[in-house]
Amino acid sequence: MQKKTFILGLTATALSVGLSLLILEIFFRFLPVPTGMAPLPVTQEDPVARFTPNQDFVWSDEWNFVIANRGHINNAGFVNDQDYSTDDTRPLMAVIGDSYIEAAMVPYANTLHGRLAQQTAPDKRIYSFAASGAPLSQYLVWAQYAREHYRPRALTFVIVGNDFDESLPRYTLHQIFQQFTPDETGQLTPRLLQEFHPSWRRAAVKSSALARYMFYNLNIWQAWSALKQKIMRQSLPEDSQYVGNTSASTDEQRMTDSRAAVDAFFHHLPAYSGLKARDIAFVVDSSRGWIYSGNQEDRKSSYFDQMRQYFMQQARSKGYTVVDMDEPFTAHYKQHQQEFEYPSDGHWNDLAHGIAAQSLSQTDFFKRFMNN
Repeated sequence: MQKKTFILGLTATALSVGLSLLILEIFFRFLPVPTGMAPLPVTQEDPVARFTPNQDFVWSDEWNFVIANRGHINNAGFVNDQDYSTDDTRPLMAVIGDSYIEAAMVPYANTLHGRLAQQTAPDKRIYSFAASGAPLSQYLVWAQYAREHYRPRALTFVIVGNDFDESLPRYTLHQIFQQFTPDETGQLTPRLLQEFHPSWRRAAVKSSALARYMFYNLNIWQAWSALKQKIMRQSLPEDSQYVGNTSASTDEQRMTDSRAAVDAFFHHLPAYSGLKARDIAFVVDSSRGWIYSGNQEDRKSSYFDQMRQYFMQQARSKGYTVVDMDEPFTAHYKQHQQEFEYPSDGHWNDLAHGIAAQSLSQTDFFKRFMNN
C-alpha cells in the first residue's frame, strides 16, 4: 500500500511539474524571448563564420526583455536586411566588425551600415560582415571573403576593446573564428584552430522558449560559471576594472602579445583585402566611461586606451583613414549629456551608431567612395 501511494504521489508530482513547464513554455512563446541565430558549421573545408541564412530573429536583454529588437539574417548568412548579390556591379563598401556591427540589439535602419546604405542608395552598396566575439584575426577572413565574392571597392572596420588579445588563442580560444598562430616562418597568420559543429544541446535550447529565456535573458550559464569560480576561489580581484568591454589590466605580456596581433593584422591586410590603404578606413571606439567621468589620467593607464592609441598610430603611419570616435563622442556628450550605450548593455545604441555614420561620411575616404 505504501509503495502504491508513493508511486501515485511521484506520478502526480511529475504531471504537475510537466504541466507547469508546458504552461511556462506557452507563456514565453508570446514574449520577445531571444531566438538565437544558429551559426553554421565552421570547418577546414568551409572556414568562414556565418549564420544560417534567410531567417528572422528576436533579441532582448534582462529578465524584463529590455531593448527588444527583431532582425534578419540574409541570404549570405549575415545580420542585414538586404540580400547580397555577387552579380551586382554597383560600387560596394564592406563594413566589418564584431557584435557592434552585428548589432542584434539595434534596428537595422539605425545601425552604422544601415544608415550608410540609405545614404548611398541607389548608386552604391553597403554590405556588413560581422558576428559577436570576432577579433582582428577574423576581420581579415571576412575581408578576404568579401573580396572573393563581392569585390568591394572600400572597406570599413569597426575596432573595439576586445579585438586585440582575443585574436590570440592563449587569451581566448575560439571555435568559430580564426586566430593568429605562427606559420612556418614565425609570422602570425589567421588559422582555424577548432572546427565548430552545432551541438544537440544548442538545438535543444533553441527549440524551447523557456530554455532560451533562462539562457539568454537570465544568463543562468554565466551565473553557474561565476558560482564555480567563487567556490574554487577563482573570481577576479575586487579592484579589477573593465574599460571598453575588456579588462583594463596592462600586464606586460598581454600588451606585447596584443601589439603583435595588431602588427600581424596590418601585415596581412593588403593581401586579404586586395585594396590600397586609401580605400580602407577604421572607426575606433572610445573609452566611453572616461568621457562621462572626465577622469583622463586613469583612462590613459587602461589596456584599451593604450591599445587603441597603438592601433591608430600604426594605421595612420601606413596611410589608412582613422575615425577616432573619442572626438565626436566627447563633443556630443559635453553638449547633450547623452550616453552612447544602453543602461543594461555596453554596445553602441542608436545614437552612437548615428554619430559614427556621420563621422565616417565626413572623411575624404568616404567622399572618394561616393565619387567612385
